[in-house]
Amino acid sequence: GVLVVSPLSADVLGGKLAGHVKFDARTDKAISDLDLKITDVRLGQFVRKDGSPPLDGSLQARLSLRGPGRSLHEVAAGADGTVTAVLTHGTIRSSLAESTGIDLRALGLLLAKNKQETGIRCAVASFQSHDGTLLARKLVMDTDPVLITGEGKLKLDSESLDFALRGHPKSVRLFRVRAPILVRGTLVHPAVSIEARHAVGQTAQALALGVVLTPLAAALAFVDPGLAKDADCASLHEQAITSAR
Repeated sequence: GVLVVSPLSADVLGGKLAGHVKFDARTDKAISDLDLKITDVRLGQFVRKDGSPPLDGSLQARLSLRGPGRSLHEVAAGADGTVTAVLTHGTIRSSLAESTGIDLRALGLLLAKNKQETGIRCAVASFQSHDGTLLARKLVMDTDPVLITGEGKLKLDSESLDFALRGHPKSVRLFRVRAPILVRGTLVHPAVSIEARHAVGQTAQALALGVVLTPLAAALAFVDPGLAKDADCASLHEQAITSAR
């Protein structure tokens, strides 16, 4: 009643998959153990309808999960363990990177449907899974113009999303709204919005400065000095490797 596949190797989406799988069906509640490494999967192959990938790079990932169920979906829906993904370098559409900062430049790129790319220095996503819910322990993407951080969770049974992303510009930005981008909905149909509470608070601050001081002082509430620094990619990668062990 126990099936063990070790070692397991396969070519997947142009990359490699390696690891081992154990399936224990000796009881009414079957238990599966998965320990899989995925390497060198090019994200650029997932092309949108307009023919250009919004994100490209070589993805490395590790899944270490244990859960009950007789199908992969059932196992994921109740799994405990860790999931880690790393992008050592790559590119992202500039409009997407800049949009996390919510400023005038980002608005211009989005309205112009600009397809220009910018570099990704590194990206790390590390999750702890409990009872089928992936909770983000670290979400960081360091692009050339913006350092993006995030938090949130993904429920594997319903595939529902609840994430907040924040862009930290590395240079001066005008008319920037300091509010996180919310990504909700599902994996198939994600919904993106701006958290209103932070935006309202910043607007109230600007109005107060305008009343007490001058209209110019009110405008300063929407100016970001752009003090974000490059992330320590070597340290992020080391932490991701450690958490995946």
